[in-house]
Amino acid sequence: GIDTWIVDEKTYSVMEGLPSYYESSDLYVDINHATQEELMKINGIGQKLSAEILKTREAIGGFKTYEDLLQVKGIGEKLLEKISPYIEIK
Repeated sequence: GIDTWIVDEKTYSVMEGLPSYYESSDLYVDINHATQEELMKINGIGQKLSAEILKTREAIGGFKTYEDLLQVKGIGEKLLEKISPYIEIK
């Protein structure tokens, strides 16, 4: 099922199964500033993939769009669709 949270008069739908330590401020990971440990909090990103994200981020000078993440070895359309709700690009 889906839980609904109301934070600052905005409604957020959060899928069940997220760890309980996720608070509203932790729901999104800033892909351009996150550490490897922060990236690994995203369901679907493990140690190897987080290392690839950091390597690609450095090589291209940061991600400007979600599609830029497709340049990361190991991220395809399906995974991008799965992780994009938890990522923000700043």
